[in-house]
Amino acid sequence: MAKQVKLKAEPRPTVGRSAVRKLRARGFIPAVIYGGNDKPQPLQVSARDINAMMSQASGENVLVELE
Repeated sequence: MAKQVKLKAEPRPTVGRSAVRKLRARGFIPAVIYGGNDKPQPLQVSARDINAMMSQASGENVLVELE
């Protein structure tokens, strides 16, 4: 059974290489949600939260729900 985890994701107002570098320097990871007929939505997720999720997963499947 897959483990379920909730992550807080925030809309990312800017896109592009320099914006993403600044985002990473502030401790966030850029993400994009694709699906359906909607436009891709750029997001940012805390790197600390992602690292905590990855350390707990230890080879398991993880279902991520974005808040």
